[in-house]
Amino acid sequence: MRNTDPFFWSQAHWERGEHRRGLLLFLFALLFLPLVPWFGDYILFVLTLAYLFATLAMSWTLLARAGQISLGHAAFFGLGAYGSALLVLRAHANPVVAVAFGAALAALFAWLMGKVFFRFGGLYFALATFAINEVVKAVVSNFDSLTNGSQGLVGIPPFSPITIGPLTIDFLHTRWPNYYVAWLLMFAVVWTTRWLMRARVGLAFAAIRERELAAASLGVDLGLYKGRALLISAFFTGLCGAFYAHLIHFLNPNEVFSLSLSALPLVMSMFGGMTTISGPLIGALTLYLVDAFIFQPLFPFSHQMLYGIAIIGVLLFMPRGLSGGR
Repeated sequence: MRNTDPFFWSQAHWERGEHRRGLLLFLFALLFLPLVPWFGDYILFVLTLAYLFATLAMSWTLLARAGQISLGHAAFFGLGAYGSALLVLRAHANPVVAVAFGAALAALFAWLMGKVFFRFGGLYFALATFAINEVVKAVVSNFDSLTNGSQGLVGIPPFSPITIGPLTIDFLHTRWPNYYVAWLLMFAVVWTTRWLMRARVGLAFAAIRERELAAASLGVDLGLYKGRALLISAFFTGLCGAFYAHLIHFLNPNEVFSLSLSALPLVMSMFGGMTTISGPLIGALTLYLVDAFIFQPLFPFSHQMLYGIAIIGVLLFMPRGLSGGR
């Protein structure tokens, strides 16, 4: 019998090598963009943020591949950001160590959350993630003695300069070092997704997503594999948040725990297509760059309508997103 699962066919397409070569060529081509003469600091900064949101969208999709929809991923992003920033500002830790701590904090929180809320399924789990994000946001906003409350954190330092012979990599006064850090994060999630889709754990994710009860009857440990999906997704989301803190140098709880930050990965993934590895990446890069270079200059106070238009377009004309899938 022919398998009609779109994730099965996207994986088979990957295995044939066509998708893999095209995606890898695209990713490695991005490495040379800072060498383009007319790519100034502003364009490199926008591209850095675009790669960050692409990583965020792909991280969110890792959980969706196990059939779980999150409406509260901003909690992991914000915990990663605040965890890293506070460790540097309060304990004077090295920013690289602090970023790892922020990602680990987000993953730990996700593990604890999964223990409690994976007993709920579908819509109830999604609502639980939404509620948890609001709780975390309220705690951070009112913990003045540690987080500075609703005023946020300022003066978050960048990564320390790196000297290699005559070359000094300055993360504060030049944009290209942060550009390559964002690229590395994006590549890491692409590689992780590829590995998961080819490994046994990826097959377990697909089984849970398609027929949860049937998967359980066949011996798939639902709690274990859902927990792994949430843990990996939260780790990379926290990593994005931690990097964001040292890139922007300022944090506000209303921004990093916002509902829009939880919704954007979902919108970007749907727009690009969740049935392929490249879909969330394509969707995030397309939407963010169109927003930054076209909609924000034309509609500075309502540019986020682009994301609403994107969702409507997907629902009406492209149910599998830009990348299609099979």
